[in-house]
Amino acid sequence: MQLENIDAKPHPYGNRIDLSWANPEPDVYRWVRIVRREGSYPVSYEDGQNVGEADAFLFTSDVAVATHLDDGVLSLDLIQNFSNAGIFLASDATVKVEETSKKWLVTYEDNEYVLKKEGSTVFAYNRKGFAVDKGLKSEHVYYYCLFPFKKTPLEYVTDLSHRIAATATGPYDAAGQMYDLLPRIYHRYDTVISNQTMESDQEKGELRRFFDIAGSQLDQLYSFAKTLLHVHNIDKIDGRLLPLLAQWIGWKTDYRNEIDEQRNEIREAPFIHKTTGVISNVEAAVKRISGWESRTKEFVHNVFVTNYPEQLNLWATEVVSDTWSEPEDPFSLDLAYEGRPSGAQEETGKTWLFYHTYRDRLFQRDGTFRRTSNIWYKTWDESGWSPSMPLTDRVGIDKYPTAAVHGENLIVFWSVYSEKNSAWHIEYKVHSDKGWRTSVTGYETPFGLTKAERKKPFVVTDDAGGLWLFWLEKKGHRWQMRYNRHDGHGWQLSTPADFPFEDEHMDDAFVLFCASGGAPRIYVFWSRKDDNGRSLSIAYTWKNTTDVTLEDWDATLHPVQKAVGQEYDDREPSALVTEAGTIDLFWSSNRGGSASIRHNTLTPPADTWGVAEEITKGPYSERDPLPLIVNNICTVIYRSNRGIPYKSQVYKATETTDFRYAGSVAVDTQNTVKNELHGEFEDFQAYTYDTGRKDDNWYARDTVAMYLKAGTGDPGLINRNRGIVKQLLTEIMPIQVRPVFVIETVEEEKVYTYDFKKDKVQRVIIEQFADSITTSGEAETYAGITDARVDAIPEWSRMYACDAINNRYRDHRTVNFDVSTPARPDTTYRTWHTGLNREIEEDAT
Repeated sequence: MQLENIDAKPHPYGNRIDLSWANPEPDVYRWVRIVRREGSYPVSYEDGQNVGEADAFLFTSDVAVATHLDDGVLSLDLIQNFSNAGIFLASDATVKVEETSKKWLVTYEDNEYVLKKEGSTVFAYNRKGFAVDKGLKSEHVYYYCLFPFKKTPLEYVTDLSHRIAATATGPYDAAGQMYDLLPRIYHRYDTVISNQTMESDQEKGELRRFFDIAGSQLDQLYSFAKTLLHVHNIDKIDGRLLPLLAQWIGWKTDYRNEIDEQRNEIREAPFIHKTTGVISNVEAAVKRISGWESRTKEFVHNVFVTNYPEQLNLWATEVVSDTWSEPEDPFSLDLAYEGRPSGAQEETGKTWLFYHTYRDRLFQRDGTFRRTSNIWYKTWDESGWSPSMPLTDRVGIDKYPTAAVHGENLIVFWSVYSEKNSAWHIEYKVHSDKGWRTSVTGYETPFGLTKAERKKPFVVTDDAGGLWLFWLEKKGHRWQMRYNRHDGHGWQLSTPADFPFEDEHMDDAFVLFCASGGAPRIYVFWSRKDDNGRSLSIAYTWKNTTDVTLEDWDATLHPVQKAVGQEYDDREPSALVTEAGTIDLFWSSNRGGSASIRHNTLTPPADTWGVAEEITKGPYSERDPLPLIVNNICTVIYRSNRGIPYKSQVYKATETTDFRYAGSVAVDTQNTVKNELHGEFEDFQAYTYDTGRKDDNWYARDTVAMYLKAGTGDPGLINRNRGIVKQLLTEIMPIQVRPVFVIETVEEEKVYTYDFKKDKVQRVIIEQFADSITTSGEAETYAGITDARVDAIPEWSRMYACDAINNRYRDHRTVNFDVSTPARPDTTYRTWHTGLNREIEEDAT
């Protein structure tokens, strides 16, 4: 049902708007609620100020007045009833039969009335409706929506055609100003007043009232002119003029949106134009146009290139109540391709974290950018983690830092690759109260007098004040691990000692001091090839004393047990001594398909292991863990190529994901979790370049995918919105970008059909209940619990559930489900019960 001829006009006297309409079915929808808002139209009958509820009812009459209505004749009694209601009907009023002997339409001049017989009574309704809205502000636009409704049952009709707006004008007394310009003699003789006018005009003379005819119109013209001052004010301009504002700045109005939404669009349009092509802008525009959830992905990072390895940022997880946290944001965006960080802790609790990272530096010589590797560090104290700071800042390759606190000094060693000599060597710096120093007496020449390539140092301190330095030194065509010890005065060995397992590859070795059980040991963990020559396992051994001159290494190579029957890599070990004297070992393993961080506990000197656990999960590569105790919490720093989500600061509901750190990750048949992401938004694998130009040709540098959640299964609506979005993208995306669409449809399944009465198959909730009440006068007995009482209300029993034999459970009088017998208390025949706080009244019968 739609109202007709809806009109809203400002009253000439100002601060008032008169509304009118025609109701084609006043006998069905008798009332009309008028709702008003400022700024935008009401969207429901409760959204705004209720101006009033107009009633179309006029009067009722006896059925005798309708005797000749089917013949088109109005009886005198019926005409009199209209007159009593303040409506004059002449003899030329026409009668149209809507339903024979039941409903008629009476028309006189421009007025229409509906007569309807219900039983022995005839009801009269006015098709025309009127309402007056007073007390309005001048030069303000008011938006109205009319809601026809009936009360039995209550039902409102909502229709966009029932909307109308009008500008309230103000009284500026133009008539009074013109009247004041007349000679005073006119005022003296203007004494004819009337009580047949409005109350405000009853004290005015006839001439003064005459001026109001023109003066009120001049007031309105002045008000309308003042509204032009707001034509550039987005918040005050009439919503019907917003498309003109949008056109001036090249913005296309979406007429499906409410007026307040259109105002916001125009307000944000300049910013949107300035950020054309930005992903957050694209997503917001697509959501606005289609009404669908949207995510945007650039496939440039899914194109395989040979010189783009995994970009491993630093992430951190910590254990709280035996549960490892899931980090939402990276610990640091200082990326690297590999390499474990290193940490050291002072007695004050200050923690140092060192790592190598890459920077693109400008070479002044040829004006090109080249990627260099330098050592950076972060510190933690009571105020939290500090920003990253460089330890080395130069052109070259500095990698694999290791740090330890030795006495009052913090010493850091790292590897340096000389591109000029194509060789590795090791450098160091010492930090004390004097700051960083590159040369400290006593720490020089730990390597002896032999000249050789050296890399990957590892430093650790023992409880006797010694500083142990391990490193890889090139001997012939292999790298040999060697070590030396600094006793606080100098290096003890003039010729460094060799690690006993000469055939092992120690590239990811981790050294740890542990004094558990009263037997100080130097532990060395590393990864080695399994017997199959393909997979990797963690192995370890230990030195039984801290005497560097003794070759007392355990002769046995101890493997960390792996799952039987599976082939996978365990690598990059790191460890931490706990307060309990155990060793927590962390490493990277692809046992689950993807490289994740795992943890196990070693108990020395019994040399027994606990049960391994996976502390990070997901399809990403998570490598090179380092455990630290930070603020008395075990924290593991590791590297990962995980994508990083960013929330738009402007469009708060828009979140984009940066996949650039994934690198060129190819398909791994064993990483099923990652492979299952193929085609999904979260897919970060790399594929060969796709040269096609259709929607199913994705993997190209110029392709941007729009992942849309349609929320419907209607093919027509999906194709329509797809076309609208495609046209929009040509306007807000760079011309060289090719959009493709991935649309997720939703199939609606009706659980119940209460709101779908027209469905042939109705699905409703079916409830069944069966009970049996004894009528023999005997107490009902089940599982040893019995009680009965006759209520004052006939045919009702009030039952208390308690143990009448052993007098148990009298307080709460219910079934105790914790008793062992019967195993399952039978409550099938229980009825509702009341009076749980009353004492049980025994039935003497």
